[in-house]
Amino acid sequence: MLIAIFASRNTQRQYASKLSEHISSTGGRKPIVLWYKDLLKTTHLIKSIFVSKPNELKQVVAEVIAEKKNHPKYRKAHSIYWAFFKLIKSIESRLLYVSYSDQLARNNIEQLVIWNGLKFRQRIAVIAAKALNIPCHYIERGAFPETTTLDSKGINYLNSVPRDPEYYMTRGIKNSSVTLNCNKKKTEVLPDGYIFIPFQVNIDSQITMFSPWLDNMFSLVDRLLEVERILGDAMPNIVLKSHPACAQCYQDLFDRIREMSNKISVINNVDTSVLIRESKAVITINSSVGMEALLMRKKVIVLGKAFYNIKGITLSASSIEELAENIIRVNLWKPNEYLTSSFLDYLKDEYIVKGSWHNPDIEHFQSMTQRLNLLMSA
Repeated sequence: MLIAIFASRNTQRQYASKLSEHISSTGGRKPIVLWYKDLLKTTHLIKSIFVSKPNELKQVVAEVIAEKKNHPKYRKAHSIYWAFFKLIKSIESRLLYVSYSDQLARNNIEQLVIWNGLKFRQRIAVIAAKALNIPCHYIERGAFPETTTLDSKGINYLNSVPRDPEYYMTRGIKNSSVTLNCNKKKTEVLPDGYIFIPFQVNIDSQITMFSPWLDNMFSLVDRLLEVERILGDAMPNIVLKSHPACAQCYQDLFDRIREMSNKISVINNVDTSVLIRESKAVITINSSVGMEALLMRKKVIVLGKAFYNIKGITLSASSIEELAENIIRVNLWKPNEYLTSSFLDYLKDEYIVKGSWHNPDIEHFQSMTQRLNLLMSA
């Protein structure tokens, strides 16, 4: 079974090489590392003009445009710019599809391991692989801190984690105490009885693909202000925190919050785990903070598409009215403890790969190899 590992960043390339060596050293056939810069050949440019283009490439281009439009640098870009950008990306997508298809076929690849699968290059590589009937396995940051995910269905909302509560209610629990402890000290005075809402990265696929009614964090704040208008004095304190990896400047938005709200505050100088621990509940679109909150046994309201949004474990809202209702309801609502424990136990015992791929050790590579062998034999 010949495996290829597709890498589009140096950190991925380095990890792929180490994983390949480990698989080889344990008796497996050494996987090929496909470094994206080595895949494009001059002949592919000519071939891309004549090859039939899969319909999926149009969707890939549309999604990369939607992602870019959410970037602060391009929010006011002219329509001419977007027309030119669409043309360039259409040509590029066709060229990459041809080059990836050629390399996968030329090397007789039988299985493809790839990061994320939702980014521009990776998405095209997946389309090329599936056209050749090559199964794909997706690497991503794990559901728990310092873990990794390897899934043959997809990442985040697209992953293979069961969503039926009955599945978890009927499975046995090996470890009912799967938790996350935060021992950091609270250094700031926080609002009483607040609900914590972490911002997310506007251009991330979690927002552009899996947030149906909230386009970005500006939209999120608009909805919160509307909920406050509806609930009045019944509105609890809300604490927001910017995402450290987001390039968006929110100063005008924060000024607007101070002018219009008596209940919403922004706190960026307190550790996220502390804000989760001290809150009475967490509201999230679909952030990993939602998983951290569940590990801390906090009540969670989900606003987008998230694999952990399971009835009995979380509440959810897909409109302003539902959000207002559940903000009040969360005070008395209690998640099903057995269901939550079984869900977290499943993730730890059957799903996650031990260790982060960013800092792999021998135990991580052993766990990753075992998981890959399991997926390939399914």
